[in-house]
Amino acid sequence: MSQMGIMGDYLSVAGVVDRDIVILGAGIAGLLLASEFSRRYSVVVLEKEPRIPNRKYWVTSKKSVDQNPELAHLVDSELPYMDITAYDLTFCRAHGPFPMWDSDRLLAHLVDSVKSSRGEIVTGARFYSYYTDGERLVIHAGPQRYRATLVVDCMGFSSPIVAAKNIYRIAGYYFLTGARVSLKEPIEPIAFYNLSLDRHPRYLEVFPTRSGDAHATIIMPASNLQTNRGLQSEFNFAMHQSHLSRYFEPRAKPRQVYGGIVPVGSLSRRSLNNLFIFGEAGQVNPAATATGFTRMLCIYKSTAHALAECLETGRLSARELERAAPKSMTAFNRRIQLSTFRAMQNWTSDGFRELVRELATVPKDLLRDMLFGELSPKRLLSVAGIISAAKSRDHILLRHALRAAIPI
Repeated sequence: MSQMGIMGDYLSVAGVVDRDIVILGAGIAGLLLASEFSRRYSVVVLEKEPRIPNRKYWVTSKKSVDQNPELAHLVDSELPYMDITAYDLTFCRAHGPFPMWDSDRLLAHLVDSVKSSRGEIVTGARFYSYYTDGERLVIHAGPQRYRATLVVDCMGFSSPIVAAKNIYRIAGYYFLTGARVSLKEPIEPIAFYNLSLDRHPRYLEVFPTRSGDAHATIIMPASNLQTNRGLQSEFNFAMHQSHLSRYFEPRAKPRQVYGGIVPVGSLSRRSLNNLFIFGEAGQVNPAATATGFTRMLCIYKSTAHALAECLETGRLSARELERAAPKSMTAFNRRIQLSTFRAMQNWTSDGFRELVRELATVPKDLLRDMLFGELSPKRLLSVAGIISAAKSRDHILLRHALRAAIPI
């Protein structure tokens, strides 16, 4: 039998399921878009894992709730502030309110929204390749093929498409290890705490929930994949042996376990023909691992609307999709956060302490905007911003702001 005949038989094994839109990845990004699209279009969400992944927690700005009032009932609690603390207890306080979402209820709500409309979610369906069929794309996922006019890749930097097309630049990684832990007594919200003096600092986050437990995670920024050192032992130390251990119940089994590697970087483009990239890879917020959700909540509806317009008018080339979709963050915000993230990889504990001292001089609203990617050059270089920068000895933020405002 000829090689062409063998291939033809192979391709004819499975039929093709037709949908208007295929979404790759049933994380929070994919479910948000699917909840919008499924009101008007036939949508299938393909997820490689056997169940909907739920290994994250999200703390956002109040703006993200104000723009999505129909989701407000899914907020667990509002944190009035959170502290950024150096090893010697030098600290600054970021003032909220900061909504913390109930991830279980939020994911369940979005799943119900998709399934009760014109959408379906298929788990255990790993995407591994695609090809063009006329004006549509055919997606291979698990044993099935799906054909759609529009495909949205929400798989993040682990996406085979993002990797194979070589359209991303990695600036580094966040390594994380943690759990949802039981509390013996109330604890204040901790955003970034360099608990242990170190050449390569690691940072503890603790966010108490309404139910009396807390999300706790050790985070380490790094430039490469070879520097993941001792995160689990550091987490165990924080929970059981540090001065914070009095807050945590040592024998209680965690409700959830957090862990993984979060790449931080930027995309050279977000679109291919009939394909758009959204979510962790499509928008970058390297200020912290939890706050990227703010950007998604602020733009997912406008993104869905823009992509729907492209679908209706047949404007689905890479260039047209790129132009239509709203930007998740200004170029200035992206550059200043990436510049700061790269610097974090080389800070010692003393270097982080100097940053905390500088942050303590920043006006409250300016600091809040820095954390959530809503900062403009005009605001940072305003009279209030200049005065706060002048109080610093090292001018860390000013240096990064100037690099972002005048990119090389």
